[in-house]
Amino acid sequence: MAVSPAADVEAEVDHLYGLPLGEFTAARDALARRLRSEGRREEAKAVAILPKPNQAAWAVNQVFRGRRAKFEALLDAGDRARAAQIGALTGGRTEPFRAALKDEERALGELLRAAREALSAAGLGASEAQIGRIAETLRALAHRPDGRVLLDRGRLVREVDPPGFEVLAGLEASLPRRPASAPRVESPKEEAPKKMGPTPLQRREAEQARLLKERLAKATAEEKERARRAEEERKAEEKRRRRLEALRDRLAASEAESARRAEEARALRASAEASERAVAEALAKSDRASREAVRAEEEAKRAREAEARAHDALAAAQEEATRAFEKARAAEQASERTREAAATIAREYHAARNQP
Repeated sequence: MAVSPAADVEAEVDHLYGLPLGEFTAARDALARRLRSEGRREEAKAVAILPKPNQAAWAVNQVFRGRRAKFEALLDAGDRARAAQIGALTGGRTEPFRAALKDEERALGELLRAAREALSAAGLGASEAQIGRIAETLRALAHRPDGRVLLDRGRLVREVDPPGFEVLAGLEASLPRRPASAPRVESPKEEAPKKMGPTPLQRREAEQARLLKERLAKATAEEKERARRAEEERKAEEKRRRRLEALRDRLAASEAESARRAEEARALRASAEASERAVAEALAKSDRASREAVRAEEEAKRAREAEARAHDALAAAQEEATRAFEKARAAEQASERTREAAATIAREYHAARNQP
């Protein structure tokens, strides 16, 4: 069978109020963010303003969750005490009232020990003042007819006030009313009856009426003061809630802006990395070109040096050729002169032979 979303959220809220006190705020905000991300904005708003319980209320919640049977015994004793109190105020026996109070104190003692253990285990400390506030809250839950409603499945956020005017007004309404005495008709002929003092029952009823009147007056004043404080707390809570909503909206906007800037930063970082790679590649190409240019320059230098050497060799060869040509020409001239001398000698020889 599928679980409805509302029931799912209720279960998660129950889980929140059962967490260690120091984990409540982070877990509540995480749940609100998750609901918001799922499009469940109304539920997210409701979760986001859930108040964090104070230490006394947190301890009562833990006891309610961990000692349910004993907690029910306390509430049952409170129910019996209220019923027995009405009976006692109307002249009934007081033993049931005393027995109910005794059972209540027994259950209260065990629950307070459990509350001490829960506080100590959580590292929160358990001062006498703290335990006193927890005891007052437990008694108030037991004495108030709406105690089970206030407890709300273990989701208390602050101490519970003791029962006030409305409970005492209920008690007054439960008391029997004495009928108004009929007017006494005096006869002038009869002797006035002797005035009698109040009976024990009348004195007890008068004392009960006086005490109840005092309690009603005190409870009325206390209830007005509680109402004033409750209104101030309600206004402060409403102001705090609006401030928290504004802060959460600012936080959501800030988170969105942060995400946007993070995305921009990622894009810029990717662009910068691409540019850095391009620059590195360009530098590598430039380095290779520089090395090739150096090699080309060295080769050109070697070529120029070879050219110079070839030019010098050519010049030397040309000079050598010139000298050889000049030598050849001088040899040719000498040969010519030799031929001419030989021809002259030959002519002279022929001439000499031909002479007689």
